[in-house]
Amino acid sequence: AGWGDLQLVPADSARCLLASCRERAAAAWREGGFTAQDLVQAGEAARKAKRYEEALRWYGRATKVEPGSGSSWYYAGVAYEGMGRWEEALVAYRMAWSLDPARSASALARILHQLGNYRSAEMVLRDALTRFTTDPERLDWWRSLGNNLRIQHQWNEAFLIYTRALEEFPNDSTLYIGLGLTRYERGDGLDAAMEEMRHALAIDDKSGDVHIVIGELMAKEQRYDEADSWFRLALERNPHNPWGYVIRANYARAAGNLALALSLYQEAISRFPGYAPAYHEIALAYKMNHQPQEAIDAVEQSLVLMNPPNPWFYVRAGEIYEWAGRIEDALSAYQQALLLDPANAPALQALQRLSK
Repeated sequence: AGWGDLQLVPADSARCLLASCRERAAAAWREGGFTAQDLVQAGEAARKAKRYEEALRWYGRATKVEPGSGSSWYYAGVAYEGMGRWEEALVAYRMAWSLDPARSASALARILHQLGNYRSAEMVLRDALTRFTTDPERLDWWRSLGNNLRIQHQWNEAFLIYTRALEEFPNDSTLYIGLGLTRYERGDGLDAAMEEMRHALAIDDKSGDVHIVIGELMAKEQRYDEADSWFRLALERNPHNPWGYVIRANYARAAGNLALALSLYQEAISRFPGYAPAYHEIALAYKMNHQPQEAIDAVEQSLVLMNPPNPWFYVRAGEIYEWAGRIEDALSAYQQALLLDPANAPALQALQRLSK
């Protein structure tokens, strides 16, 4: 029977016939000498070209050729993430975790984090650290677990995690950064946080990453001039980091220095014209500076460039459209945000407000 004949038989028979066809197809792939890895590689070529649906078809074939392989499910999760289809990514990563937990732990924890399920992400990371004591991903698991606990405001537990991680990786600056942020958020004070940041700087004074974090701490203390000095030091060390320009501009904007903020955003866009966060952030600065057309142009460009789709980009677009009086466009943007994140509070509140 051809594919068109499926509609002429009862549903149960059609499902059996479809399963039989798929099994025959998988057998044909195997007989032709194709392995699951071959099919995954074809999928990866399509995914990297952003042909996501084609990539998913290749990964699906790989699961039929080798049902016990976790890699095809893992890369399916990556493709779903690239499409902004978080729930489907979660299903794929859970399947990958059941077949190859060491490889899939970081990805599964990341998507659980993305969906706000911090406790489940924590359990995955703890399980991976307990079970796989020599895995090369352990440093990433420690970092992610510490960050997860900080988000949950479990600062004492985060402190212990970073301390244990440093026993295993004593020369990792990011662990000292995490420890410093934990101490600051726990209420130990800026001096205690800076003690850890000095350890981080002793390990990494070249990338500018530590300088950015110190600048953020100074800004939280409303010491904006000192913060800006640290951001400038970061950019001196790494002028090729687009986020360095954007975060410096963000804090200039927060300090009320719109002229400096706009010039920094514009420099970021000039240097990195494909960097979506720069357009996302300058759109708000244009709004604050009462430049509606510039704000609309920037936020629309951020939507074109964002990858993967981000609900907060749509929320900002909705806010700018609403401010500019383009209510239909605002409604559409908020609805797009909710398609990606059905629990997004600002988008829900905006739709309720505009519906009146």
